[in-house]
Amino acid sequence: MAADPPDVLLVDIYMPDVDDFEVIARMRMIAPGIRIIAISGDIVRGHPTHVLAVSA
Repeated sequence: MAADPPDVLLVDIYMPDVDDFEVIARMRMIAPGIRIIAISGDIVRGHPTHVLAVSA
């Protein structure tokens, strides 16, 4: 993936068995310029702010 990093990451905030915020943080390390779209059908107070903090 390092040779051709993705342009966009589309991630569900509530994936089963995966730390969703860790996925975002790792992708930022692999592809610092990646655009991230974080979606969810369920919003919990604080998660939108956490996504912005991890994605910044």
